[in-house]
Amino acid sequence: MPMSVNIPTDVWPFLKQAVDSGAYQNEQEVVSAILRVAAGSLEGYQQIKNGVAKSLEDEREGKVQEADFDQIRRQIADQSDS
Repeated sequence: MPMSVNIPTDVWPFLKQAVDSGAYQNEQEVVSAILRVAAGSLEGYQQIKNGVAKSLEDEREGKVQEADFDQIRRQIADQSDS
């Protein structure tokens, strides 16, 4: 579905440079590439946000145990010595 958007004039030199470099055929390709990267970043951000919310929920429900990092270090050291 075609869409029309206004690009701020201070961004035009960047679009022109990207096309002039030969990396993209036209400004539309540049904008599309930027939007794909942004969409991926937003998806990653949402996954992190959901993970944090789940962790907080697990903690409230008592599903989280404190880690004994000293014991973990000793176990790793013992395995390394073997």
